[in-house]
Amino acid sequence: MTKIWNEKTVKERMLQYVKVAEEYYKKDFTENFPKVLINESKKITRNFGMFRTKVENGKYYSYSLEISRYLINKYNDELIDKVIGHEVAHYITFELFGVGHKHNKVFKEVCKNISKLGFEIDGSALVKDSEKYIREDYIESKKEIKEIENPKKVRYIQTCPECDYSWHSVYKVARKDSIKKWTQNWRCKKHGHKLVVFDIVENLKYWSTYNTRTKRWSLSKKKMTSKENEKCNNMLNS
Repeated sequence: MTKIWNEKTVKERMLQYVKVAEEYYKKDFTENFPKVLINESKKITRNFGMFRTKVENGKYYSYSLEISRYLINKYNDELIDKVIGHEVAHYITFELFGVGHKHNKVFKEVCKNISKLGFEIDGSALVKDSEKYIREDYIESKKEIKEIENPKKVRYIQTCPECDYSWHSVYKVARKDSIKKWTQNWRCKKHGHKLVVFDIVENLKYWSTYNTRTKRWSLSKKKMTSKENEKCNNMLNS
């Protein structure tokens, strides 16, 4: 059964690693223990965890130990535990030797020393063969999770007034210039007609009107009718 990982459970596991380090080095590492965070950024897909420091008055202090949400969502407990131990080793190295060690010999020696007491810590910069740690339920539900977190919300539908030729646009809000371009420059491939644009969020219909006096195209709009609403729904569901 997959463990529930949150800031509380991650911190509890980190402190278990810290106790092992204290036993080996005969030193208190809990006094300056940093805050523990779950990094929610969706851009973090390579760095599964990180140890951060801060500078105050020219002196470095431990700031945070972070585990990525991506790691928790995608991988099993074995890899999560490996990453937790790895990041704690960064913190222990900082407390013992200061900044500037990253994944060098000093850091790897700390990993080796803590591992002597039963908690194996990998000192490598990158996780090897991470694919074997992917959760089975993640593979099955990956598409479903993506659709829940990032649902595609269709707002604009460009369609031919004479036939069912249409396509959908996913936008939050389109600029007026974009809508004018859709209605004036885009045409139906079957009939060559200029397109009508439906904004199904604002319930508006846009089309181009030619002014014979100014000899210019302008953008017209009005509220969609119930029939037009029904047509848009049918196009979305088809």
